[in-house]
Amino acid sequence: DYLQTVGYGMGEHRLPNSEADIRWQVSFGMAFGASGFECFTYNSVKSAADGWTSAMITSGGKITPLYTYCKTVFSEVRAWEEVYLSFKYDGTMVSISDYVGSQSHEELENLSYKLDGHERIKNISTTRDTLIGTFKDANGYDGFSFCTYNDPYYQKYNVIDVTFNDATGALVYHNGVKEVIELQNGKFNREIAAGDTLFVIPTK
Repeated sequence: DYLQTVGYGMGEHRLPNSEADIRWQVSFGMAFGASGFECFTYNSVKSAADGWTSAMITSGGKITPLYTYCKTVFSEVRAWEEVYLSFKYDGTMVSISDYVGSQSHEELENLSYKLDGHERIKNISTTRDTLIGTFKDANGYDGFSFCTYNDPYYQKYNVIDVTFNDATGALVYHNGVKEVIELQNGKFNREIAAGDTLFVIPTK
């Protein structure tokens, strides 16, 4: 999966300007089972007159803030990539928010081949439209990635409420940080920023 690390198109595609912008692209890819990421582009090879911005490395060979953003996010991913890669992607669910003020995304409702549900999820609600990647590992554990479907530029937070079937706990990876938590009646709640990566493995 390609990560946009340059601005182009005379402002049509803005330059990512935060860790969240990079993290969101990674989260989006994971929602569809991406197993690797490449940056487009590393070096700055076009001129501003062509509508291209500097990328991770300037034409003069100096690193830009974008280089540091990518380095930070890649370190987060590397911290738990063995766990993520041990899971096989099954499909993608969509949670459409009914929260007042949430931006509507008709393209999600019309997404081809989306899953209508999952046997492990009793119910789910989100305050922002959300993509949920579903996974299973060789030991039969289910995994779920959550991606807020909002440009991080707008700094919209997303409250995720899920009730898992047959679960008393969960292993959680939030922006690369591992947590082991208990669940009461299978209920999981977490507020995430638009650019966060979140992967949840319900346990019993």
